[in-house]
Amino acid sequence: MEITDFPTDQEIKVFSQLLADGARDGHYAKEHLSSDFNQEYLSSIQKNQNIPGYPTKGLIFIFKENNQPVCFSVVCGSQFANYTAEILMFSVPKPQRRKGYAKEALKIIIEEVQGQNIIARCMPRSTHMFKALEASGFSRVDIGPSSNVNYGYING
Repeated sequence: MEITDFPTDQEIKVFSQLLADGARDGHYAKEHLSSDFNQEYLSSIQKNQNIPGYPTKGLIFIFKENNQPVCFSVVCGSQFANYTAEILMFSVPKPQRRKGYAKEALKIIIEEVQGQNIIARCMPRSTHMFKALEASGFSRVDIGPSSNVNYGYING
């Protein structure tokens, strides 16, 4: 699997639509129902790497197999004291699901953050993501009052 953090405009469009589809299915906040909003949001991250409300820059990772995107993710600095990195968004296109790409991408993210502890906050309907995180060494954690289901990875 190849990884890039320089997504093309077309890859941003695909990721934007995946986020909108995921929001309709309850996997992302309602603000992500609009692919136009998502495209602007992701383009902003791509251009200046700032995410409002987060302490450090964000990176958009595109994971590819045979030069085709199989997984998309946004990784940034965490808002939580015990975690330095956060998987803010993570999506696999429907035709690529259940092929092991999520677990492989999570393994690469763990390697890319180089020893940092990682948090992933998931919407309650994201049960497939729970399984991928658990299979990748993440454990369910309590980080305070939240409607999210939270998973942490302690690196090291």
